[in-house]
Parts: sequence; C-alpha cells; structure tokens
Amino acid sequence: MSNLLEFSECISLSLDQDNEVRHEAETKSNAFLNEQPAAFLESILQIISDNAYSNYHAKCIAALLSIMKHHNEVFTPEISLGFYQMFSSAFPQLLHLSSIGDLEKNWLCCIFAFIMSVSRQQNPDNNQNYTEYMMNLEKQVPSKFIFTVLSETLECSPDVTIFDINYLYQFLQQHTNETFDAFSLYFSIIGKIEPIQEFLDIFPSILEVLTQSTDLNYMNVVNNFCEKNSPFLPSVFPDLSKIISNKIINTEDEQTIIHGIFIFYSIVHYSSQLVRFSAEFLDIVIDTFMIILNHYDPETDDNDSSTLQSLCLDIAYQISGIIDIEYTSYLFQKLRNFFANNTEEYLYGLMILCSSYHIYYEKHDDLHDALINLLASDDFNIKYAAHRLCSKLIHSADFSSKSDDCFDFFLSELSPETHPAILKYVIIICCAMINADKLEEEQYPVLQQIFLNAFQFVNDEESLCYLIDRFTKIAKSNPQKPSIEDIFGLYNQLLEAYGDNDKIKIQIIRSGTIFINKSKNVGNDEEEIEEDAKTAANLLYNLCIEKITGENSQIDPQNVREYMKLINVLLIYVEDTGETTELMWNQSFETIFTPLDFKAFMRNEYIDLSAYILIDNVPGNFRYAIESSIIGNYVDSLATIQNLCNNQKYFDRFFENDSELLNRFLQTILDLLASKFFVSKIATNCLQTLAFFYKRLYKQNAELSKQILTIFVENIMKLSSRSFQYIHFGTLISCIDNLLLTRSFNMKEVPGFIEACSNLIIQQFIDSLGFIDDYLNRGAGFIDEGSVYTEKSALFEDPSELLFKIIRSDTNNYVRNLIETNLLPKILELIQNEQMMELSPAMLVIYLGTAPDASLFIQYHDVFYSFFQHPPERNEEGEFNPSEKYKYDVMLTSIFKVLFHTLRSIKFTNYPEQGYELFNMMVECYNNTDIMEDPVSLYCSIGAWCLSNFEIYQNNFEAVVDVILSKEFSPVAVIEADNGWIYILLIANWIMKFYDIFEESYQEGYDYYAYAFSFLEYDKLLLNQSLPIVYNAAFESFALALIHKRNAHTRFIEFLDEMKADTYDRYGPTIARNLEYNLTAAIKRLQKRASEQKQ
Repeated sequence: MSNLLEFSECISLSLDQDNEVRHEAETKSNAFLNEQPAAFLESILQIISDNAYSNYHAKCIAALLSIMKHHNEVFTPEISLGFYQMFSSAFPQLLHLSSIGDLEKNWLCCIFAFIMSVSRQQNPDNNQNYTEYMMNLEKQVPSKFIFTVLSETLECSPDVTIFDINYLYQFLQQHTNETFDAFSLYFSIIGKIEPIQEFLDIFPSILEVLTQSTDLNYMNVVNNFCEKNSPFLPSVFPDLSKIISNKIINTEDEQTIIHGIFIFYSIVHYSSQLVRFSAEFLDIVIDTFMIILNHYDPETDDNDSSTLQSLCLDIAYQISGIIDIEYTSYLFQKLRNFFANNTEEYLYGLMILCSSYHIYYEKHDDLHDALINLLASDDFNIKYAAHRLCSKLIHSADFSSKSDDCFDFFLSELSPETHPAILKYVIIICCAMINADKLEEEQYPVLQQIFLNAFQFVNDEESLCYLIDRFTKIAKSNPQKPSIEDIFGLYNQLLEAYGDNDKIKIQIIRSGTIFINKSKNVGNDEEEIEEDAKTAANLLYNLCIEKITGENSQIDPQNVREYMKLINVLLIYVEDTGETTELMWNQSFETIFTPLDFKAFMRNEYIDLSAYILIDNVPGNFRYAIESSIIGNYVDSLATIQNLCNNQKYFDRFFENDSELLNRFLQTILDLLASKFFVSKIATNCLQTLAFFYKRLYKQNAELSKQILTIFVENIMKLSSRSFQYIHFGTLISCIDNLLLTRSFNMKEVPGFIEACSNLIIQQFIDSLGFIDDYLNRGAGFIDEGSVYTEKSALFEDPSELLFKIIRSDTNNYVRNLIETNLLPKILELIQNEQMMELSPAMLVIYLGTAPDASLFIQYHDVFYSFFQHPPERNEEGEFNPSEKYKYDVMLTSIFKVLFHTLRSIKFTNYPEQGYELFNMMVECYNNTDIMEDPVSLYCSIGAWCLSNFEIYQNNFEAVVDVILSKEFSPVAVIEADNGWIYILLIANWIMKFYDIFEESYQEGYDYYAYAFSFLEYDKLLLNQSLPIVYNAAFESFALALIHKRNAHTRFIEFLDEMKADTYDRYGPTIARNLEYNLTAAIKRLQKRASEQKQ
C-alpha cells in the first residue's frame, strides 16, 4: 500500500458489517503482510501510536496478536530486530493509551515480549541490553506490565539469559506483595533454569501462596510449568505434588480437583523418566486418585467423561499407559497390602483405580482368592468393585487359569436377578473365560443357549455388544457350523429391538461381517454359502448406507466413522452402485484438504485434555492443541482413500497424467509433514499412504511410483529428528517393513533409503537411552525393582528387525559407522553398570550384527560372554531371589531377541570354534529352564544359528540336530508366541542341505522327518488360514524344499494324512488342512512369480 492513509482505510473497511466488504479488505491486508511484511508492521505500529486512529487501535493490536500466533514466519532476523527497535521506543507510550483497555494492554505486553525474544534469538550478536531496558521501563509503567513482559519473554525464550538472573531475583523480592504476578514470574523463571539456591529458598513461600489460593489461574501456572520438563522440577516435584494432592483432597470444588488431576497428568506426561522411579510421587498420585474414586457411583457410564470420577479414571488410565510398569506394580502392591492388613477404608476406591490400569506385566494370581471372596460381599460397592476388577484381570492367563473353577459361579450370575451395574462385568468375565476355539463340542450348544437367554434380560448397550461379539465367535467356531440364516435371524431380532442404538447396530454389522468371512472360508457347499454370504453382506451394507446418507447431524461423528470403516470392509462382498463410494471419495478428500484447526491457547489457559491433544515443542508463549476427533477423521479419510484406490476406477482417476487431485493431495501431505505443528499419528499415516501408493503404482506407472518413493524417503530422513509416540513409531516401522515386501523392491537401488531409515531408527534408540542417566542419578527414595528393566525392551524389537534387514543390504557400512559414532560409546559405558544390563547388551548385539564375517563378535567376545557369567544365586532352599532372577531373565530375553537377527546376518566361517561355543552356550541356557521362564527368543536364536551356520558344522550335524529335534526341546512356547514360521524355515533348510541324513534316519527307524514335522502340530496359528505375512516366505522356502526333494514331499503327505485321521486330536485335522492350504498357496505364488519372470 502506498501510504498510511490507504492502509488505515483498509483497516476501517475490515470492520464493516458487510461480509463482502470486510472479506475484500482482509484480503488486501493479508497481501500487504505477505508482500511487504516490514512495511506492514511499521504501518500498523504507527496507527496504534497515533491518537487520530484511536478507533482502530484494538483492531490493529488484535491483528498483531494474530500474526504472532499464526504467521510468525514473517519475522526474519532483519525484520524482527528493526521492529523491536521501533516497538521498544513506542512501548511505554502505548501502555498509557486511553483508547484501549487492560486486555489490549496485556496483549501489547505479550506481543512486545514475543518480539523481544525473537529478535534476541535471531540476532544473538546484537548489542541490545534487555535487562537495562526493563529497568528503565520500570520507571515509566506500572509493575503489573513489567511482570507480564518478563514472564512472557521467558516463555518465548529457550533460556533465561536474555535477562540477568540477579535482576529477576531482585525484582521478585521487591514485589512479593503482587501475589499472582510474582507467582507466575517465579514459575516462568524456574521453568528455564537449573536449581539455584536463591530460587529454591523462595519455593516454600510459593507453595504457601498456592495452598492459600482459590483462584484457578494459580493451578494453570503450575500446570504450564509442569509441561516444560524443567531441570528445576526434580528438586521440587515431591513437595509440589503433596500440595496439589492436599488441595484436591481438601476441597469440594470440582474445578480445583480437575485442574489438580491434570497437573499430575502433565508431570507424568512430560517428565515420565523422572517420576516413574519415585515411590513418593507414585504414592501421592495413587492415594489422591483412590480418595477421589472412593465416591465413584456404580451407576456411572464409563464412557461419560462429564463426571469428575470418570475423568479421574480416564486420566489414571492414561498415566498407567505412560509409566505403565512402575505405576501399575506400585498400584497393585498397595492393593496386596490392603488385603494383607484387612484395610477397609478406601478399599473401594483403590479397587476402582486398579481397574483402570493400561497394561500389566506381572503375575497377579495371588490376588485371585481375595477378590473372589469379595464377589459375594454384603457391601454392594465392594461387590461391584470386585467384579469390575476381576473383569480386567480375567484377561491375563495366570489369573484366568485360577478362575476356571469359578466359571459356573459366573455363569450363574448371568441372570436377570443380578444388578445391571454388576451384570455387565459378569458378561465381560464370562466372555473372556470362553475361548471359542478350545471348547469341547458338546459345550457349544449349551453356551449358545445361555447367551441366547441373556439377550432376553440384558439391555445396556455395552453388555449387549459383548454378548453379540461372543455369541458370534462361539457360533463361527462351532463344529456344527450354524447357517448364516440362523445367525442373522438373531441379528434381525436385535435390530428390531435396538435399531436406533448406533453402537449396538455397529457391533451387529461388525460381528456379521466376521461371521460371513468365516463362513466363506469353511469350504462346504461353496455356491450356496457364497449366495447366503452375498445376501447377508448386502443387508449389512444397506444398514450402513441408511446411516451415512441420512441425517448425519443426528449421529455421533465417531459412529459415522465406524459405519464408514465397515462399508470399506463390506465393499469386498457387495456390488456398489457407485453413489456410496463416490460420496466416501469426495468426503475423504474434503477432510484432507480442510486445514487442520490448531487452536492457540494462552500459556496459563486451561485445556481439556480429554478432548484435545497438545502439540509439543512449538516455540513461543502460546500453547497449541487440536481436537482428537479431527485427527481421527483425518486418519480415517486416508484409510478410505487407500481402500477405494484398490478399485481400478478410482485408481485410474487419481493417478491419471497430471492429476490435479493427486498433485494437491501430495502437496497437502508435504505441508503437513513439514509443519511446526507435528502430530505423529497423522505423520505416520501420511507416510503409510505414500507407501501404499508406491506399492499400487510400481507395476503400472514406474515413473510416478519412483517420484512418490523419493518423497517418502526424503520425509523419513526429515522426521528422524522428530519425537514419536511409541505406538506411532511402531506403525511407521511396519509401514517401511511392508514396503520392503513389494516385489522387486531393492533398497540398495533407492537413493537415500538406507541412510534415511537407519537414521530414523538409530535416533529413536538414542532418544530411548536418554532416560538412563536420569535413572542412574536418581538417588534414594526411588523405585529400584526389576520392573524397570522391561521398560524399553519393546522399543528394540520391531525396529531392530527392520534395522537388520537394512544391515544385510548395507554394503557401505553406513549403519555400522552410524552406531559407532552415535551409540557405541554410550552402550559400552552402560555395560559396566549392572542396573542397566537389560538395555546395553541388546544394543551391543545389534552392533555385532553389522559385521557379517563375525569379526565384531570375536572382537567383543569377552564382553558378550560376561553377560552370562553371573546368574542369580540360590538360597539354601535352592530358590532364587525373585527380583534378581527377574532381572537376569529379562536381560537374557532382550539379548536373544536381537541375537536372533544378528545370527541370521553373520557366519562363523573364519571362527568355527567360537561359533560352536556359542551354540553350546545357548543350548545350556535353554536347558536351564528355571533361569529363563520364557525361552521363545532363545529358541529363535538357536534356530537362526542353525540356518546360517549348518554348512560350517556338517561334521557336528547329528549332535546339533539331536538337540534341536529331541523330545525334550519343546517348541510349544515358541510357536504359541507367533514364531512358528522360524521352525518352518528350519525344516526347509535342513531338508535342502541334509536330505541324505534325513533319508537315512527314515530308513533306520529314528526318523528326523517325524520329529521335524511333528513340531508343526503345536502351531495354533495354523487353526486359521490367514497368517502373519512372515509365514508366506517361510512356506515358500518349505515348498521349494519339497519340490526339489520328492521323498521329503512324500513323507510330509504321509504326516498330514496321519494328522487328518487322528480322531483324538480335535486341532490336528484343522491344522493339517491349513498346512496343506498354505503350502498349496505358496506353490501357486512361486509358479506365478516364475511365469512373470519368464515374461
């Protein structure tokens, strides 16, 4: 704009009542900002400073605030410094304007603080003395504005060095009578500093202020501090937690209690590595929640977060998911103590709290008898809580097995006389105790009738959904195979009774879809089943269509999403007219192209974390959050687009040459991945979508697929510095892993792929090791039990498997060098600390796998074997110390989980003695079953050794195979842990390499074939035809072995025939049929691949 008058006219028009006039003015103003940001800022400051434009002052201040919130990228180093110099000169005058109120003046303080901080960060060498400026400003404006500027500047800054720390301390001391302002500034300061004695000395008086306050803003300030993971926090969080707990316990004001609960959540969420080891903190949190929940109303709907107790349960559940092992161990130990001491006060609240745990690793069968006794308590609340907790614990194998004798008791409670609040937990318990795949044949009709009867008196939606789900699973597993018509007869009755309830309708459709799929796989009278399935699928499909094409405003958005997901599944079975898929297609892109609404909150403003997700690590003095439902809709829309792109019509439309839709979609994804507002769930699903596009395109459009793969790799590299929640990191790892399964994909031919993926994984490993120093330096008063040792083991499992695939293709030793530079020094440092033996050995074993010639294994031979030299000692009765045994067991498990991958990568050709030494050591560990309770990972490592090194040890083959195939070497635990594919690979390997020895054993009567094949009987996954993807490759190797060695194929057919004829093993015939099915499918895949290669 050419002059100030023209700009002021634009501001005037932006206040017009006419929407079109206002929109045009705002468009011009935005163009001015984007094209000439320095001139825009200077003009707007001139208008605010000039009384002639007093009518526009408030509008201009709001505009500056909006720029600070949403467009702060306009501040380059030059612009920020220049604007600071202008603003600082005018600032005292602006705070004395009569045209604006205190709110606008407070905004001006926030804006000035932001500009001061940004100019300092972007121009670190400038000679501005900000402390001197503030001291001069004190003489010109009221102290309340000084407080705001100091606090907000610190909030925007990475540290406190913008001001002299002594000045800040003196200012606080001089203004202690300005209670809230001093309180807020104090927490802004300690949020950015290491513990300093002067500020520690002030803390007790600050706590006293917090104790006496009733204003919720004080709680908001504390919550903001707790979100920073400040280095000051470890010195004060126990005392701070006590005060928060006392405020919660000693008030009846629900908002105070809610704010206090969220403070505990913030401490855990942002400082989990600190608090997870503090027994004092866990005790405070658990006692506080227990007291709140002692008033829990059994009639409360758990899904209703509007009540204080339900919110408390939800936050407790989230906390247990963050510091799961330590929190839950401590929680259940408190319950054990209550039972042991017959403590009745707060027992109800404690049991309710225990029922909200997220994941529980320890055994809890010792709680069984005490809980069972409470199921018949005269105190209704205690009886309710006992049922509720049993319904959670029943899902663990050890507790469930002890409850088998109580099954009839629970079935007897499945009656109309049982109170509805308890009845729903009785249903959950009964459903959990019924394993539909393991019932005796005569049990199916009995249980089906019991459940049918229950439908007559159960009427709450959650219980009905459980009944529908379990009834369907029993029916589909019934050897008598009820017809689709029979099952859908019940569904129709339920729909007539509860057709207006979306959750029940969704459960009926979901269960019906599962039953259709099961029926189609049975193989009896396939044409008739196919017709029935199609009819049923159309019925379910139309139920969904009626909902999403009707009055959507009357349906919960979450339920609309569920209907859309079910339509995606049902499209496999039905012929869509096109209207529905077109609607889904358009709605999905509309969602993707709608900018995500990140809301800006003042730093002390309350945020409802049950509805919003906070965005971490966004600089500035605002906090940003996004509604959880928006993220859910976005992810569902990505899934719908993927699903519809399996339809050739939509595939062609989306990927046509120069597709505007595709280009806009890709740009939207790129913008999201590059945004400062990083949401790991959205990022991982965007990358997953790119990987899907590549897999769909690589055959039909090589050039476009290459472009998409390039985008994928570039963004993987960029995201290596981002912080992921573990569940989303796991999704990303699975996404990359599935990409590798694309036929003809060769990571060595994809520029940057190895570097990007290995950087991503190694960086996450480095981040995971960050909590170790905290642990080692935590000191007295912190939990030091075996439970801590499983904390990060899961992090290594899936990523390490992918990392080894990368290592096997890494001809330039990139991964090896990356580990040596970034990880190895820390690993070796931690190896010397017995407390951390679970983590560092596993990381070292990954590193050893980067040398295929086993040279690194030999180099670190003594270090590796040192892990096994100090097993736990036994007492006089021959028993281990439980804690020491647990630590040793977990350490061995973590080692062998990654050793399995290492041994698939290295060969001991140059070091045969050391290789055989390793084999013998592993066998010795395996035979020590009282040391390793769960030898799954060890068995896998032995199997990997065999696969890689049998050629080196042919002379020792019989000794090795006698161990592997002996009846004492049970594979049951291995195969039940979904690792049966390893054994299938072993058999294929042995048959190909040692066919003559197998044949000789067959002729002489000790039959290695019989031993080898019999292990497959234990693989309960083979009760299903659909198997994890790793089984496909294993069956293909097995098929190749049987094709090349015809006698072995004959022996295997004989084995299958015997299994099919075994009338005493109710699983055997099914497993035999599915072995045959999967083997045939593998042969077809091999034949198809061979045919494609010839073409």
